[in-house]
Amino acid sequence: MGKTFGKKLYPKENQEELLKLKERIMRKTPRLLPLQLQEFLNLQTSKCPVCPEFCSKSHLEGHGLKVPSYKEVMREIDNKTLEAKKSKLPRNKSLEELGKFVDIYSNRIKDHLNQKQDPQPPG
Repeated sequence: MGKTFGKKLYPKENQEELLKLKERIMRKTPRLLPLQLQEFLNLQTSKCPVCPEFCSKSHLEGHGLKVPSYKEVMREIDNKTLEAKKSKLPRNKSLEELGKFVDIYSNRIKDHLNQKQDPQPPG
C-alpha cells in the first residue's frame, strides 16, 4: 500500500474540512452579484395579488410556485461564483449566467403578480 500523509479523514470530518476550505476560498473570492438579484429580492417583498401576504418563499409555495429563499439563492450564487473562478470565465459572462439563473425565479414571481385577482363574493 502507498504511504498516507497526515491523519485519515473520515467522511464526517472530510465534509467539515471541505466546508472550511470552501469558506476560506469564498473569503478570497468576492461574490458576483447580478443586477437581477435586486429585482428578485424586491419582488419577494411585493404583495400577493390573490391574498394580502408578501410573496415570500413559503407564501408562494402555498400557491404552488417553487421559488428559492434568499439563502438558497445566495448559496447557489456562491457555488456558481466558485465554478466561474475555477473555469476562468470572464466576469461579464459569469454575471450574465448568474442573471439568467435569478431571472428564472423572478419571472415566476412576476407571472404570479400579473394574475388578475378573482372577485370575492361579498359577505
